[in-house]
Amino acid sequence: MRIRPLSFLLAIPLVASAQQTEKKRQPTTTVTGHVYCADTNAPARLASIMLEPVRVLDSAGHWSSRSEEEEVTMTAVETTLDGSFLIPKVVPGTYYVIAYKQGYLSPLANFPEDVLTHPSDEDRKHIAAAVPKITIEAGLPASIDLRLERGAAISGAILFDDGTPAAGLAVHALVRRKQGQKETWTALPPSPFITTRDAQTDDLGHYRLIGLSPREYIVQVTLELKNTLFGLHPGQVGGSSMPNQLASIAFYSGSTARQHDATPFKLTAGEERSGEDFIIPLAKLHSVTGELVAAHDGHPLNHGYVKLIDADDKSELEHSKIERTDGKFHLYFVPEGNYLLHVSDAADVTYEDIPFPPGTMPPTHEETHILHIYGHADQPINIHDDVPTVVISVPEKSAAPAAKQTPAAQ
Repeated sequence: MRIRPLSFLLAIPLVASAQQTEKKRQPTTTVTGHVYCADTNAPARLASIMLEPVRVLDSAGHWSSRSEEEEVTMTAVETTLDGSFLIPKVVPGTYYVIAYKQGYLSPLANFPEDVLTHPSDEDRKHIAAAVPKITIEAGLPASIDLRLERGAAISGAILFDDGTPAAGLAVHALVRRKQGQKETWTALPPSPFITTRDAQTDDLGHYRLIGLSPREYIVQVTLELKNTLFGLHPGQVGGSSMPNQLASIAFYSGSTARQHDATPFKLTAGEERSGEDFIIPLAKLHSVTGELVAAHDGHPLNHGYVKLIDADDKSELEHSKIERTDGKFHLYFVPEGNYLLHVSDAADVTYEDIPFPPGTMPPTHEETHILHIYGHADQPINIHDDVPTVVISVPEKSAAPAAKQTPAAQ
């Protein structure tokens, strides 16, 4: 788990110790305290602590924001082996106090990320009620003690259908969230102190998701195929790398590749839910290889994107593009069933590799010069075995525009 960058913390009313810049020269004081684990009453050793200034209601009843002219620095501290902490040089004011420890609940765990990053006045009231606060007076030391509640956990094993463990796969807990007029399953937001809320299977295919609040969940497992470009620099140990994802497919609770068929379950406070196992059905995953051709004369197109769309719920399971190396698209993890192959951005193009300065990774970037643009196409396909050759005829869209350059990832 990794610390969230400070730029993220600045954007939300979460977790930071704020110090005025030296030009303000306000008096400061020290905040001390202890953090305990509520389930054991033991000290919460090496827990992370931060402070964030509380915004206040103005005369119009709106929550004020920090002045653009007010610069702050923010420091996270860790508790010592007896659970104590000390935050120095805190200027007077009222602050939220956030503690975090792996496996325990953050008071912000139940707030969606969009609420934390763009809170309304009502959201701010709910956040203020959930997060402990402390008021600092000039020259007077301040102290606060906190207790962390143990979060729930989900664990299981992920195997291929031949019995071998599926090691190194990303595992996420998904929760229901309303998006527009419908509900969907989405990943948990990042914690204030870490960038991801996922787990990875070990060499035996085991995983464990921790620090979860009581609510309904499904588990998502992602199977990926990728290659990685490495840059080795003379005279240096190690180098740089750039992964390139070739294929990806998700499986959900119940070992299904279709999210709407997933089997949800509810966690209670502090529950240890084991046995959330997956079997990845290698025997029912197939590959599809094909090419795009122009409808008017049948010549192969060397540019375009292909999405694998579920024929029933119209969800996307996988996508690919025409590869420069062989002029074909490749779908590697296709479950058995009925689909549409949806083609977009089909074109005749020329490619040019433009070099970056020496030592840059990647060493070149690709510029695409469009010669002729084609329309969209949808081709039904039933998958029950590997499909080595699919030819999709793509109709005309318009005459070619002036040469256009589309740089690849820099």
